[in-house]
Amino acid sequence: MTERDISDESQPEAVVNVGQRLMQARMARQLTIEEVAGQLHLQVRHLDALEQQDLSRLPGPSYICGYLRSYAKFLNLPSNEIVENFPGVREHIAGVKSTVVSTKLYTPRSFDIYRARPAWLGAVGMLAALLLIGWLVFQMSGRSGRPEPAITSQQAVPKVVPKVVAPPASRIDPGAPVLDDSVLPTTVSADVIAALPPSTPVAALVLEFSGDSWVEIYDAGERRLVYEEVHAGETRVIKGQAPFKLMLGATKSVQVRLNGAHFDMKPHQQRESAVFEVGSAQDNRIESGGE
Repeated sequence: MTERDISDESQPEAVVNVGQRLMQARMARQLTIEEVAGQLHLQVRHLDALEQQDLSRLPGPSYICGYLRSYAKFLNLPSNEIVENFPGVREHIAGVKSTVVSTKLYTPRSFDIYRARPAWLGAVGMLAALLLIGWLVFQMSGRSGRPEPAITSQQAVPKVVPKVVAPPASRIDPGAPVLDDSVLPTTVSADVIAALPPSTPVAALVLEFSGDSWVEIYDAGERRLVYEEVHAGETRVIKGQAPFKLMLGATKSVQVRLNGAHFDMKPHQQRESAVFEVGSAQDNRIESGGE
């Protein structure tokens, strides 16, 4: 063995980010997380928790192993490697193996010891059982003689009237670049602004929804800006660095604009969903009056 081999063996193995590996494999296939959840018959929140490696949003380790194997096989990834490197699962597998190894079976000698116990132990156990049965009979006979209280109309369970909570007021940033009042809709549900240093050139992406649709948006730095189901009549204004990568679940009910210009999604549509990029680095501009 050479000195180089000894130094290589002494180095610790690199920690594999299983969640990031699953997300990259899904995006390479141009699939939204909603499409994968539909084909695997799993909930979207569980698949997202696997990609984010968030154990607080996942069930027990046994379920996590099953979800990981199904997801890995669907993406043509090695399922055993994915399961063993997922945080919290390796410890669970090691604990199960140690429990099985440490389990001891009864030997004939142990049965001999059991049969060698004194006979009076059986008599004491039978006496205790008779006393318990007598106590239970006494308790039941005492309760049967008491009349059950009648339920009056005044004791009826009151009806619970749900409170109606008004939706939050619409918000819009008046400093959106190159957007005028004729382009923006009359109501905006929410804006999303990427966490970037001051005076960073950004582009303004506007999505208008005439129907319910799943939306997943990443900026040029692979930062996930939007990840939610948006309902009909709502609008999203996103400020970040172009190009943007969009994954839409219902393209027929979504209108996309970049810096005020309409974007045609028809060449990218696959049935009712689409995965495509919008804009380029030349579309990023420094906002006037921005912080």
